[in-house]
Amino acid sequence: MLTAADLTGTTLNQFMVHAQVKEAQKAINTEQVIHLSPQDADIIFSLIENPPAPNNHLKEAIQRHQAFFSEKD
Repeated sequence: MLTAADLTGTTLNQFMVHAQVKEAQKAINTEQVIHLSPQDADIIFSLIENPPAPNNHLKEAIQRHQAFFSEKD
């Protein structure tokens, strides 16, 4: 690794910290970024633009949500 640090013009410590930051960013991106196929993206955008009617489970969840927050007032 000392050769790699020398080639980049950094100290071994700087090289190691940079490598660790790079790996940490890659790990974060892997967990936070969702990669969709073009077909899946089309489905998502279609659902956003034309949402289905709420079903009973969603209606009940909305009622629980409203009841929860009305209790806080």
